[in-house]
Amino acid sequence: MTSLIWDLLFPTSRKFPNTKSARTEDIPADAWRLGQLWLGRPGSGKTWALARAAVDHLIKHPNEAMVSFDANQSFTDAFLTIVLSKPKEIRDALIKRIIYDEIGHPVYTITMPDLHEAYKVPMEKQVKRSIQNFKALNPELVTETPVMGGISIKQYGTELFRLLSVIPNEHGSTWQLTEAKHLLVNDFLLNRMLHDYGGLAPTAKWFFEKKFKNLKDDEKDKRTLGLTSVLDDIEAPEIRPRIGYHRPSFAMPQFIEEAKIWLINGHNINDQESTLAFEFVRLKSIIMNEIAKRTPNNPNDYPFTMIFDEVPAILNFMGDEISSFGTYFRSRQLQPVVVAQMLSQFPDDLREQIFGYASVVCFSLLPFQSRFQVAQELFPYISDTIKAQGKTGMQQDIYEQDRGQYLQIANEIYNLKHRECIVRRQRSEKESNNELVWVAKTKEAPATATMQDVQHLKGELIQKYGVRVDEANASINRRIKENKKGVSEAKIEPPKVG
Repeated sequence: MTSLIWDLLFPTSRKFPNTKSARTEDIPADAWRLGQLWLGRPGSGKTWALARAAVDHLIKHPNEAMVSFDANQSFTDAFLTIVLSKPKEIRDALIKRIIYDEIGHPVYTITMPDLHEAYKVPMEKQVKRSIQNFKALNPELVTETPVMGGISIKQYGTELFRLLSVIPNEHGSTWQLTEAKHLLVNDFLLNRMLHDYGGLAPTAKWFFEKKFKNLKDDEKDKRTLGLTSVLDDIEAPEIRPRIGYHRPSFAMPQFIEEAKIWLINGHNINDQESTLAFEFVRLKSIIMNEIAKRTPNNPNDYPFTMIFDEVPAILNFMGDEISSFGTYFRSRQLQPVVVAQMLSQFPDDLREQIFGYASVVCFSLLPFQSRFQVAQELFPYISDTIKAQGKTGMQQDIYEQDRGQYLQIANEIYNLKHRECIVRRQRSEKESNNELVWVAKTKEAPATATMQDVQHLKGELIQKYGVRVDEANASINRRIKENKKGVSEAKIEPPKVG
């Protein structure tokens, strides 16, 4: 009844054509799989509105897991503030599900090595995932220098990572990418590992013994130059302990089964674009390995929400995946949510694809091109819109051209007030018709918690799942130190291989 009264009082928006007024910006749960795009300038209210919507969704769907990639921690802080402001029973239930991950935290780190059996993904797929990440993050190196870059990463990298995946460490898991360079530059170490474990990776053993060993030193350097250069990304102190530690802080199968909430905060490295992109792309690929294991349309799989909050560093490498999120991975219950301040944060080929997502929530935008494109994408051209009526019965009315109509809408998007937005949403996957609504003020989200409360919770959560940075680095360094001992041994009596 209340909804009916609202529709009678506010049947349409005065600002936007064919747009009804609505009390909430919420997207129906059945439509989350179809994707969401949230747009809005800083201070427009979009981040808080999205955090409130995400918290409410997770409360109503306690069996669903979620991960958020946040480059500036605004979404993370809003999410945690809202959680802490909930009644105790709800708050405690949510906190039990949260894994807080602050990349570059000075004391603790969430570890997530590239290669580990706990992921329950075939090791060959994990190797290929790692190589694909390096290729995606270094497109110029791969395409413009195919021999020193492309072949180096794809061929040498693949065989090197295969070898890493069969070498056991002192804990029974495998060596990690942090040891890759040491195998390349230390002939004794490489020969010893091929001798001891090469039989478990026959293609790597053949490649390095029959092809790599026969190259002159300067030729080896040329052939591996591209690979060693991309491996430099691993050396960043903020991510080295995350990649090199011998075990992950948690495994993805368990994460999804227990409906955890993984909040990834990259604000400590958001001024290091290549490092941020490397780690976000790497973590995303580990998650997607798990989602890809699902059987399409399996009723036993719960939806999984993935939020990208203003992370242009990662969106630059996601052009192909954006469309696959809405097709291939939709049947695997993936629910993507992409957030941006303006459309120019997307690569050119992605700006049109992103509007293929069924739901769009648009707050005030500053750049004209972004506003104009949103107007074109969301609003159909109304050809009978009168721009000026004829002054006499003999004069014809002047109709608004399409550009004029979209210019007016673009101007109104600029003038949207704080927490005011327009929403294109779809009710469900089966119901294909979209509806356009205008929300005068986004839904309230009481926030009684303080930033001190939030910081305290962050500290508790990162200790729960994290490993001390010094402990992780010490573990990696021990491995490397033992390897360096092998250099002096090699000068005395190199082992025979084969």
